[in-house]
Amino acid sequence: MNEYLDPAFVADYAAFWAPHLRNLTSLLADSLSGQVAPQDTIVDLGAGTGGLTSQLLELGPARVIAIEPSPLMSDRIAPESALTVLNRNAQDLIAELVDSAEHVTAAFLFQEQSELEMRGTLDNAARLLKPEGQLHVLAWGESQMIAPGAHEEALWDCLDELGLGDEEGETMAELAPNALAQVATDSGFRPKVTEHIETLEIPRHHFLRYQARLNAPHGGPTLDELVLILDARLPAEPARIECAVSRLSGRL
Repeated sequence: MNEYLDPAFVADYAAFWAPHLRNLTSLLADSLSGQVAPQDTIVDLGAGTGGLTSQLLELGPARVIAIEPSPLMSDRIAPESALTVLNRNAQDLIAELVDSAEHVTAAFLFQEQSELEMRGTLDNAARLLKPEGQLHVLAWGESQMIAPGAHEEALWDCLDELGLGDEEGETMAELAPNALAQVATDSGFRPKVTEHIETLEIPRHHFLRYQARLNAPHGGPTLDELVLILDARLPAEPARIECAVSRLSGRL
């Protein structure tokens, strides 16, 4: 089952994870500051609950088009007069939008896709852009640590004892910057990749709920039970997440 069509998952995502992603998507929105003209159109692929979408609207374009396949996610995007929301997959060709956008954005989308879907999305972005339009991508980078120090050790010890988690202790997919750039090049872009190291401080309850949602198994502890187990085992202070974020910009 696609978790983004699960109302309980989407509710947790919106409450406990999406607010923190906004601190990262601002890297992309800030990079566009001064590049967006009042007559411009921006297409936001994989818009989710609209964190980046709302930041793009603040840049003052004539139109932002949010592409998000899950209506449960897109229903949480705040309506604006300049906003159009379409429930479509990022790799779907939308004929009426071909050659319509000065900018196409995608934040933390490619880790959700297969390589074939990723190539389809980049090919679609190329079709959506006007000549000399620009693609802007944000992705998890190669080096990434979840809950450094005491949190990390206690988290993975606990998950290991419960038979959960994976061998390398990673909770979010990574995409090497050079791999991202290569796929973009294959789709006709001239890409430039910048790596950022960002640190987020996550409130304890948000961190516990997010980790429980990621690791709750089928047939094992329920989500609420796993939250209680983690609550008893992890340090009391807030968790710090240090993450590598790759920002790719590219022109055709």
